[in-house]
Amino acid sequence: MAQSFDNVLLYEDAPARSKKFLPLTYTRSVSELHTGAFTAIERVQTLFREAKIYLHTRPELKEATAVRHLMPVNEVPVGTTLLVNARESLSFDPNNHWHVFEELPYEMCHLLQSGEPIEPPEPVREDAPAALWEVVHANAAAIRADLEPWSIVRRSIERPQFPHVTIVSPENLLVHPDAKIGAGVVLDCSNGPIIIESGVRIFP
Repeated sequence: MAQSFDNVLLYEDAPARSKKFLPLTYTRSVSELHTGAFTAIERVQTLFREAKIYLHTRPELKEATAVRHLMPVNEVPVGTTLLVNARESLSFDPNNHWHVFEELPYEMCHLLQSGEPIEPPEPVREDAPAALWEVVHANAAAIRADLEPWSIVRRSIERPQFPHVTIVSPENLLVHPDAKIGAGVVLDCSNGPIIIESGVRIFP
C-alpha cells in the first residue's frame, strides 16, 4: 500500500494475550513469532521500510523486547500512525483492515503505555491466527506470500546450484548465500516453495 504515515504500531489485542499462544509467548510477544520467512516484526519492517516501527507487548516483556529489537516498546508514536494487528501480521493478506490515526485516541494511548491489550479499531480478519496451532496451519500460505519480499531483503539466490544435491522444482527454492547444503540432500519443492535462511546447515 502507498505509505501515507510516519509510524507503524504493531499492537496486541486480547486474543494475542490468551493462553492459546503459550508456551512460546511466555518470553516473547506474538509479533516475535515466526511464520513463513519472517517474524511479524520483520514482515512489517519489510513492507513499511520508511516508517518508524513501534511495538506493543505485556509490561513484563517491555525491557527485553526493546533490547532485542532496538525499537520503542509501549510508547506513544508522534505523528501519523498505521495500526497493524500483531496476529494479522503473522500472515498478511490483501484484505487486511488498515487504520491510520493522525493522533492516537487518549484511551488507546493509556492502554499502550500500560501494556494492556488494545481493542482493534476495525474488525480483524477472520483467518488471522488466534492460537499457536493456527500459526502452524497458516505457515504454508505465509511462505508463498513472503517469496518476493524475502528474495529482496535476504539477498537470496534464485535457481541455486549445489553439487550432488537433488532439487525438484528449483524455481520454488530460495536460499541465502551463506546457507550450507551437503551432498545427498533432496529438496523437493514440487508442493510449494522452500526457503532456507542465513546460517542454516542441511546435511543428510
